[in-house]
Amino acid sequence: MKHTKRAIRILVALFFIPFAGAAAQDVSDGLKAFPDFMSIRSEFLSVAITADPSRALVFQPAYRESPYGRVRVSVAQDGSLFHVLFQLERNGEYPLGSRGNIIIDRQTKTGYITRIAWCLSDDGQSWIFLTPNNERTIVDYVVAGSLVRGGYRISSLIYVFLTNPFKYLYDMTMSGIDWSPIIGASTAGGASAVLAGNLESGHPDTAGLALVRGAGDFARIGEYLGLIGAGASVQPVEEVTAKGQQVLALDDGMPARFVPARLYRSDRGLPVESAAGILVGGAATGSVYIGILDIGAGSQPLKLVIVPLEVQSGAYRIVAIDASTRQPVDLLGLMARHASGWIRLFRLPGPSTRP
Repeated sequence: MKHTKRAIRILVALFFIPFAGAAAQDVSDGLKAFPDFMSIRSEFLSVAITADPSRALVFQPAYRESPYGRVRVSVAQDGSLFHVLFQLERNGEYPLGSRGNIIIDRQTKTGYITRIAWCLSDDGQSWIFLTPNNERTIVDYVVAGSLVRGGYRISSLIYVFLTNPFKYLYDMTMSGIDWSPIIGASTAGGASAVLAGNLESGHPDTAGLALVRGAGDFARIGEYLGLIGAGASVQPVEEVTAKGQQVLALDDGMPARFVPARLYRSDRGLPVESAAGILVGGAATGSVYIGILDIGAGSQPLKLVIVPLEVQSGAYRIVAIDASTRQPVDLLGLMARHASGWIRLFRLPGPSTRP
């Protein structure tokens, strides 16, 4: 089973949520909103997930309705492995990377489960991987393409995760994993969401318009800072440190592998695979960004206004506007098309401090 051949390599920071009461409510909402196909998994447990390989490999795709939409259940052989896939329909298609999807890897010869991959975001860049290790399970947690927590061991057989709801996985790992980028956080929404919505609609307010002008001409960034009430000492801060050492590569399908992250270069900036993770980290603090994306020799760099958001029902969202055209752009798509490129990211306070 193959995925579109492109590397998805992005890093992310870990967050701290200061208000436990509000965060607990957001966690509850996020868990309820997360697509969980437990009843469908149970139905196909004995005919695909635990069936003898000779039987599982002739399984024909089946479709079931769930509260989250239509789910396709299928089996795909891949050399010495085969995959049992539960994929949620999106716009008439069944993408590999969609929030709630589950991919169960089994050995073709023995039928043993070698790994469970659970997709955590609709951009296909956040995953949790479960690998059996005797009577334990090893967890690798990926957010926005970055290996945020690797080799985390929990005392549970891997099969137990297939017969329990997603909340069981959350409960078993919450002491060692920061789920806030996936399940939601108390900072979701607010002034940054309003700013992003206005920019996307093409009707930025005064501060948003000043931010766009500042992205086009750094000499004017003080106008935005003044409008949000930032002190005179506040200046854009360039991001120079990636938040992890390994990133997820999906350039040759599943099973995925991890590769070393490239480092910041003073003459180029950050590698594009580092950008989204840093942006997701900034969402927790209400930061906004100006990005200068190098799209190759002979082309002028793109100047972007970027507003990362935490969505209260879970996961994250990154809004980007081309400062020249003032039109929304698909930032993740741009980075995928320029996977070997570089970007300079400058962090600014968001509009929450505006009088």
